[in-house]
Formats: sequence, structure tokens, C-alpha cells
Amino acid sequence: MSAFILAREYGLPIHVFNFDRPVSMKEVCEGKKTGTIISQDDTLIYDE
Repeated sequence: MSAFILAREYGLPIHVFNFDRPVSMKEVCEGKKTGTIISQDDTLIYDE
């Protein structure tokens, strides 16, 4: 809950993805479009 509050206060985006999928973290770090990004500007939804 603290992470969501801090993200909102500081305008930081949150990247939600399937942590159970072995390659998800690697794809996020590589900048691949996986999961969902929630930000103040827009909500971007990617297919996994």
C-alpha cells in the first residue's frame, strides 16, 4: 500500500505484470511491452 501512495504523491508510474511467468521480469527490464503501466497521464495495457 505504501508503494501505491508514494507513486501517487510523486507521480511515478506503476508497472503491473505476471510475476509467476518466468520471463516477465526480464521482459520488463528490457523495456518490452508486457503487463500494464498505470500512470497519471495514461493507462497503457500490453498483452502478455
